[in-house]
Amino acid sequence: MDRRTGTPWLPPSDTAAYALAVFAFASVVLFAIVCGAVQFLRPDLDPLRAQLSLYLTGDYGALVRFVYYVLAAGLVALGCSAYHASDPARRSAAPLLLFILAGIALGPVAASEVMATDGTAHAPLARFVHGVAAQTTFLAVTVAMLLQSFRWLRDATFERGRVARLALAIAAFVLLWVHVLLHPGPAGLTQKILIATILAWLGGAAWQVRGALARVCVRR
Repeated sequence: MDRRTGTPWLPPSDTAAYALAVFAFASVVLFAIVCGAVQFLRPDLDPLRAQLSLYLTGDYGALVRFVYYVLAAGLVALGCSAYHASDPARRSAAPLLLFILAGIALGPVAASEVMATDGTAHAPLARFVHGVAAQTTFLAVTVAMLLQSFRWLRDATFERGRVARLALAIAAFVLLWVHVLLHPGPAGLTQKILIATILAWLGGAAWQVRGALARVCVRR
């Protein structure tokens, strides 16, 4: 609390972390809204069979690529703000680094190397690079979610919702391997269920990190 004005405030480092958490939450919401909307705006694609990568090209492809980049930045923002908000005794650089890796793989690589369908010589390489980047993103973000959830089990700041958060992280990790190894049902449907589970965890975590950092200003 600022004694001169009587209004709450945050030190610069906490202010930056708070802004990053808000951005991370907003990026998840924006990604969910846009990618959800294009399921109805692209009648040329079967939402049950078409994986999200196919929406990167064609109508609204530029918009989908844009939210890929925004979410990529949001992953990095969440990793940084979550690290800052955590109890120093419970901090770990591993989730932070994995969130950064996921962000790099998702935006600069996966969204840029779109799944080419024009039959050019570059198409096979583009598909390969995009596929590797997408799988790297999924693996890095789900492992980061697991590690961060386990670290927060003993962090009093994040005691609320810890069981649900861990359950979501485990579900996302299991769904990833079910999707990759077993291929149950239409590929588009299983991938989008996986993405929805990941977004639910990311959005909930970002919102809770935002709340934890907001409470710092009250204590001060």
